Amino acid sequence: MRHAYCLLLAFSIVQSSDVSAVDLTQVSRDIGEQPTYSSQPKYGLLVFGPEAATRVWLVHDGDALYVDLNGDGDLTDPKERFTPQESSNLKDGTVGFEVGEIRDGELLHKSLTVGTLNLQHMARSDSRIREHLKRDPQTRFYALQIELEMPDRQGIGIGGRVQHLVSPFDAHGVLLFADTPEEAPIIHLGGPWEITLFGEGSVTAGRQKEVVLGIGTPGLGPGTTAFVGYKDLVPDGLFPKLDVTFPGDAQPTSEYVLRKRCCTVNFHDHIRIPDDVSAGEATVTVSFDDWLGGFVSPTTHRIEVRLPKNDVVLETVSPRLKGSLAYPTRDASPLHIQFSPDGKQLIAGNFLDRTIQLWDTSTGEQLQTFKSPTDRSYYFIHVSPDWKTLYTASGQQDYSRIEKNGKRMLRWECDGSINEWDLATGELRRQLKHEPPRSIIQVSLSPDGRYIVTGDQLSGEAERTQLRRVSLWDVETGESRDLSNTFNPYANFTPDGQLVSLVDLQDNRCTSISLYDTSSGELNRSLPIQDEFGFVQGMGISPDGRTVVAHVTVRPSEKDFKSARLFLDSWDIESGELKNRLPIEEGEQLWGVGSFTPDGSLFVAFNYFSAQPKLWMINTADGHLHQMLTIDAGSQGEKYLMRDPAFSPDGRWMAISTAVYPEGATEVPSPEDLPQPRIHLIEVATGEMCETIICPQEHSGALAFSPDGKTLASTGTGRVLLWDLSAPLGE
Repeated sequence: MRHAYCLLLAFSIVQSSDVSAVDLTQVSRDIGEQPTYSSQPKYGLLVFGPEAATRVWLVHDGDALYVDLNGDGDLTDPKERFTPQESSNLKDGTVGFEVGEIRDGELLHKSLTVGTLNLQHMARSDSRIREHLKRDPQTRFYALQIELEMPDRQGIGIGGRVQHLVSPFDAHGVLLFADTPEEAPIIHLGGPWEITLFGEGSVTAGRQKEVVLGIGTPGLGPGTTAFVGYKDLVPDGLFPKLDVTFPGDAQPTSEYVLRKRCCTVNFHDHIRIPDDVSAGEATVTVSFDDWLGGFVSPTTHRIEVRLPKNDVVLETVSPRLKGSLAYPTRDASPLHIQFSPDGKQLIAGNFLDRTIQLWDTSTGEQLQTFKSPTDRSYYFIHVSPDWKTLYTASGQQDYSRIEKNGKRMLRWECDGSINEWDLATGELRRQLKHEPPRSIIQVSLSPDGRYIVTGDQLSGEAERTQLRRVSLWDVETGESRDLSNTFNPYANFTPDGQLVSLVDLQDNRCTSISLYDTSSGELNRSLPIQDEFGFVQGMGISPDGRTVVAHVTVRPSEKDFKSARLFLDSWDIESGELKNRLPIEEGEQLWGVGSFTPDGSLFVAFNYFSAQPKLWMINTADGHLHQMLTIDAGSQGEKYLMRDPAFSPDGRWMAISTAVYPEGATEVPSPEDLPQPRIHLIEVATGEMCETIICPQEHSGALAFSPDGKTLASTGTGRVLLWDLSAPLGE
């Protein structure tokens, strides 16, 4: 899962490159007068420019950071002592220091920040972190960023400066400061550039691998590569490539072009490893020949190639499988699925590939394929009640860094739209846009199809958090009005479409749930959240429009996330009173919004990534626990993912899927390496497990019953599976 790292991923390598124009081992480690430290100091050294001529010492001492701002080696000036940022969590060990400007001869670099990170949550997925924490559980890892003035380069930093980021990781290891100046890691900023791989790992024959690259200057020591931000620096439409020679007789060199970008510093894409390669080492050359003006040196690496274990014992797929519908992207698993009211059509989509597919369910014919009109589209898919119109959201955001009144700011430029498609013809009929433009990142459609609520990001200047709004749109007129100045993803309409609920956020906590009249946009009533540090993680409104149920996480203090407790809260909408607060067992995580049964009598919540899949069934009338179900998912000692349940139209049956997901995985594993997913069919009234459907060895996703209840659709890898439920369950 790439976003868990943002900067990092996945190759165990021996690297060769002659990019550096200076031998960093010859850099002087001399340091001048030092203050009296309160603890064991930790040393790091920054050097600037192609010849590493300017040296700046960083010394971390407990809750203080000393920075040799003028490069003279003397750290006793009080102005060179920095204290933690207000947002730091000293108890957790996640601490940030805002340093600011660094003078490098005639050049002035800006916005230096240095931080320590607690990476215990990544110990399972990264062996290097695991080993350090095994030796010392209190180990803190380092990261920094700075904007460099580079006269021959233009980036997104203040005044066109080039953003440089030093992650806690690079291909050589993790960044730790040293106990002595002589052992200090050296970070080289403004030196020659190379393009290189990130992280540790291996590749497996016949499997996909997400490869992540970055441009930067290597330093001296693990984790010291200074990566550069590509925005406004590397032109669009230019792509780095890999030339890979795999082990095995007569294996030709394979070329892969990486066409995706992420997180301002990463170039990435999936590559497919051939089936017939041998175990051993592959030779990988990474280059960026497309960018002629970049003067980026290639690097060469050795990566381990493994053969698949093939140790998963396959089970017989349920005979209820009657067919499948091919999704245009063969390696994608759709995240949204929905039958038409007459059951003759089905629609599914996935935000990662920006594709939405409509099928004829009887013939399997692909009726229409919808592609997002922009590079960024989100997976909220809504079809009008008459099944004539499809609504999707799209958004784009770009930013640059500026200084204003002595403060560092971000200048955002946004664009986006609600895209209205003709479902029968595939025509993009209309785009609803704000003026000035906003990036639209969430859409909710009222049950009657008259109103749309969007979560928006605004253009403008902001010191930290981007400006956000929630908008209410009249579908007929295409006009909008603002409801709230905070974005939240839990907009829910009452069944009659007359009210919409939003969570009110202030200072990173939820203060209330507000319900607005859709006809006027005015606040109708509020449901207070009494907890000082409460946060709503998911929310739903009952089918009769009388009850709100929400997952609420409560922290004992602002930054004490580890001691947070989770509750299921139920409110009566008419009176605004809290009906009940149901505590969830410590250590459990709930996923998504949860679901009401069709008759609204029960609300069903489920846990996420757990060794024991569980369902909590709540009485809507009083908010008390009706029943808790545990699911036998098949394998022992594994962690499971569950998806939102689906209910048969008559409300008798509930279907919910479970799938094994390896704990600590840094990216989505290949389905061939996982046990088969299961779909569990449960009688709602009794909680009895009536049947378990064994699925093919694919990634599972969303579920949906057909309107007549005789077909269950589930998403797989590159297709939608159709299950025949016409025969009685459990027989």
